[in-house]
Amino acid sequence: MATPGTAFYKVVSFLYYVVSVEFIKHIPFLTNYQKEAKK
Repeated sequence: MATPGTAFYKVVSFLYYVVSVEFIKHIPFLTNYQKEAKK
């Protein structure tokens, strides 16, 4: 598995971030919740 601090770990964590953000964009109520939470 990826060890924290390694380049591979950083790539995996970045890809996870991108996938999770893109996934949330496709769910309208989660997007609306995020907008409300930022106020």
